[in-house]
This record gives sequence, C-alpha cells and structure tokens, in this order.
Amino acid sequence: MGESKEELTIYAGEAHNTGFVTQLADQLSELVTGRITAEDLNTTVAALTPGDRHRAKLRDLGIILDHYEAEIGPYATNASLLSGLQQVMRNQDLSHTFIYLNDFNVFSASETGLVETMIETAAEVTVSLVLDKPYPAAPPVAPNLFLPAGRLYHRLYQKAKTMKVPIRLDRFAKPRPLSEGMKHLADWWQTSTNLQPQAPAQTAQNKEVELAVATDPYHELRTVARQIYQAVRQGARYRDF
Repeated sequence: MGESKEELTIYAGEAHNTGFVTQLADQLSELVTGRITAEDLNTTVAALTPGDRHRAKLRDLGIILDHYEAEIGPYATNASLLSGLQQVMRNQDLSHTFIYLNDFNVFSASETGLVETMIETAAEVTVSLVLDKPYPAAPPVAPNLFLPAGRLYHRLYQKAKTMKVPIRLDRFAKPRPLSEGMKHLADWWQTSTNLQPQAPAQTAQNKEVELAVATDPYHELRTVARQIYQAVRQGARYRDF
C-alpha cells in the first residue's frame, strides 16, 4: 500500500493500520482465488455512476489488487497452485481414477475450475453434500438452510449435463436415529432459517439439548473430550459421537 498511497483516496490513510492491512490481505487472496482481477474491478468501477458510494472503494481496491498481482506473480499462491493442478490433471490419464469430494458446500472460481476438470477427465467424481433434496432443474431459493449446497448441486449437475458426462442416480445416507430433542432442534433450525411458521412448542424445555459457552476453543475441546470419555466409560461407543 505504501507504493500506491498517492493513488489512493479512501484507503490512503490505512497503510499503517495493522488490522486493516491483515483484513485487506485476506480479501486480496480471496479475490485472486475467485479469479477476480484488477481489470475486472476497473471495469466495474467504470460502469458505476459517479455518485455511487462504492465507486471510490472499488477504485482503490483495484489499484491495490493491481500492485498485489504484480508482486505475487513469481510466487506460489493458493490460486496458482489450483491452476497448476488443473493443468496437470488435463495432461494426465485419469480414465481409471475415481475422485470423492466431501465437506464442501461452496467452491471458489479456482476450485470450481479444478472440479470441472476432474469431472471432464476422471473416470468418476462423487460429491457428498448435506441437502434436504436434490436440485437438478433449479437451485433453491433463499431463504433456505441448504442454499449453498443446493446451488452447488445444481451448478455441478448442469455442468455435467453440458459436458455430456453420465450422471449417476443420487444416493442418500441412511436416516440416523435422533432423540426427540434433536428432532425438534433440527426442525426448528430449518423452519427458522427458511422463515416458515413455527409449530407450537410441545414442552417448555428441551432437556435433551444442552447449550454451553466456552471461553476459548481449547476449553471447548477439552470439555467435550471429557464428556465423551465419561460417556464411553458408561457404555457408549466412540462412533456414537
């Protein structure tokens, strides 16, 4: 920021603000991973009206991103590594490779490009998502608890169709036995997020769900581990947790 300080307006006085610089670095990294360039920002700024309140900030961000792109050029970044991996996969024979993706609800532009290359080149790509139902024809509409995963499902499904890649029938996890308290909590969470009418509470208290506050992650982990250990000593199984 020091080199471009004279070009900046909104962010000119933030060069020595450590907290701001840290947040800015994270944002720049996200922009690069999302394949948003300084040129993209400049194009957006040019399309905004002169009085738009976002214009000055986006202009400054475009200037900083331009310098950032020049500085990181020779170095390996998450975005460049993903791009490199994508290129390597295109040049490899993956016709006998089966890929499984789990614990993702959202992909950045760089990650999306990599996954699309997997779909195009690998023998099979299986993606595990937490959803209430499939969304092949249209993505879910907000508000929806499963909005990110539903959009990802729809996007990958449509991309596979465009590529003319065979799509297997959906497979669903077996229903897990839940206590009445957890069922009520799950129903409340979904209806609350979806802004649906809430059913009248059957009981004044849900004794099967306990809320706790920890001072930091270490104490949270330690307390949970102790409770799991005590439950196992009383006959529970580790896989129950």
